[in-house]
Amino acid sequence: MESDEIKRLFQDLVEISPLWDKLGVLLGSVEAPWVPTPYDVVSAVVNMLSIGYGDIVYDLGCGDGRFVVEAAKRGAKGVCVEIDKRLIEVAKNNAKMHGVDDKVVFISDDIVNADLSPATTIYMYLTTGVIEKLKSKIMNEVRPGTVIASLCYEVKWLDPLDIAEVYVNDRKYDVYIYLV
Repeated sequence: MESDEIKRLFQDLVEISPLWDKLGVLLGSVEAPWVPTPYDVVSAVVNMLSIGYGDIVYDLGCGDGRFVVEAAKRGAKGVCVEIDKRLIEVAKNNAKMHGVDDKVVFISDDIVNADLSPATTIYMYLTTGVIEKLKSKIMNEVRPGTVIASLCYEVKWLDPLDIAEVYVNDRKYDVYIYLV
């Protein structure tokens, strides 16, 4: 792991660990820990990708579903993929609270088991190691023309279409955008 990646991951862990405690998640017990994307970043990414009607948006490791909910509020259909059943329930409640539960499908399973072929857009905030494990899955399942947005972590086996910077509370978030 590169030193900037370690610093970023450590900062994310410090910020999220109280929430993990409430959910009963132990540090180090998951390969891709849930670190929520700040709402301002979610909005910025949905805007920059022009997500709306006709889009089918997948969030790999959706956590509380905030990205897919925002996309659904703008007319897209969404798919939340999350291994933690408790977080799937939080995502379902979030979608219902925002009146988009009829536009979102919830898959309570490991992301390696989800069929990605219907996606027009894939969002992920996953570690480099997990992204590497998804290489053959994405290359085999994702249709040409699908947009992939990765927060903070590069997809080293794809050439970025763009690398956008989003600032929230003096913190910079890199958004790597790819076209498959």
